[in-house]
Amino acid sequence: MKLLFLSDAYMRDGSFDPFRIELLNSLSLYSSNTLAITTNHYLHDNSCNPRLFCGFSLILKRISQFKPDVVFTVNRAGITPKVLEVLPSNCLIITWFIDSYERTNNSLLKFSHNDIVWLTGKGIYEQNFLSNYSKGYSKIISVPFASNTNIFTPKDKERIIDGCFVGTAFSNTAFINLLNDLCDDEEQREIFLKTLNIHKNRYISDIKLFLQNNGFKKSYKKNRDVWQSIFDDQISLEKRINYLSVLDDFKLFIYGEPNDLWIKSLTISNSNMLGRYKYKSIKTPGELSNLYNISKIGINIQHHQASTHSLPIRVFDLMACKTLLMTEKRSTEALNQIGFLEDIDFVTFDTYRELKEKFSYYIHNSEHRNRIAESAYYKVLKYHDLNFRIYSSLNQSLVSSPILIKDGNANIQHCCNPIGLKVRNKIVFFLKYIKKTGGEVFKSYAH
Repeated sequence: MKLLFLSDAYMRDGSFDPFRIELLNSLSLYSSNTLAITTNHYLHDNSCNPRLFCGFSLILKRISQFKPDVVFTVNRAGITPKVLEVLPSNCLIITWFIDSYERTNNSLLKFSHNDIVWLTGKGIYEQNFLSNYSKGYSKIISVPFASNTNIFTPKDKERIIDGCFVGTAFSNTAFINLLNDLCDDEEQREIFLKTLNIHKNRYISDIKLFLQNNGFKKSYKKNRDVWQSIFDDQISLEKRINYLSVLDDFKLFIYGEPNDLWIKSLTISNSNMLGRYKYKSIKTPGELSNLYNISKIGINIQHHQASTHSLPIRVFDLMACKTLLMTEKRSTEALNQIGFLEDIDFVTFDTYRELKEKFSYYIHNSEHRNRIAESAYYKVLKYHDLNFRIYSSLNQSLVSSPILIKDGNANIQHCCNPIGLKVRNKIVFFLKYIKKTGGEVFKSYAH
């Protein structure tokens, strides 16, 4: 089987994060030849539109020559009309929405009978996808995250820190700009803020439509997915910063990107936390496993769009390392659906006070903490191993194909252009500057 792997990358250096590295390696076990493309080096994020000066035409040629049997795309990245044109007519396309499909641009949400969709959540989340996007064309498979238990495993390390959190500080710049634009319009501002408060407590799957139906008349040329991101990212950032800020009495390590947003947010919320933030990202699965193995407690503060129906990879990786999972109360249902029980396999919090009190209790009660962590560990080991998850989900997807056989000599070719992307950004910035200044920069050189 020849596999084409398509995914955006959000690390500052343009590389895949630890989970995407693990996913690519797991998939490639069943491929004789794998071509991986970092899609947002050539296309704008969450878009069909090519970036300038980044060689998208060469990527199309490479895909055409590669002739994949299966395309595996993360969050529908790279599935543009031009890419579809160069794929073989019988090529199967597997999309794993590790983030909510509601945040994906509509131009990418076009499916055919060649499509198979993996969703990390069930219930209403799955029903909404079937009714709004699938239209009966694509096959849906429930595929929760899992952990690579060859890497994320208990190690002979002392638990020298109280807890850790690894995650993104989401940008709320767009939210701030919108709200600032409504400063002189009290009526529209109230609708905007009321929508935010409702969305915090009851997820609104179409913010744009909800605003319009409630009398929001401001005209902004923003797609549905952009509106979702604006509100989700504001709430996610708010939750993460405010929850973590109450733990300033403990030895807590915080890793993530981007640095400037973490620093800015912690400076405002609780500057004592600036000493807890580590000012660098974790780039490899091995580094992440080592961090979890020296932590007594791992904190999970969900991205808002996944709060009730889905679980991030950190949940499984923490439990695989026998690190106590302390997670938001709203994630209980999703954990229950896959066999984990509150106070037996994980611990929850619902308020700032509860988080601080429970964190302190489990730091000082190692026997109770270890008992819960061990129960979760054995369930992950038995039911939630990443390699087995990929194997079983691929088998469900490729029902008409032979049974998958591991190819230990799988060849992975990687197309990425982080340097080209940086050069392109500088060129675009310079062109915008020339337009803004009316060419004054050239006039000054002439003199």
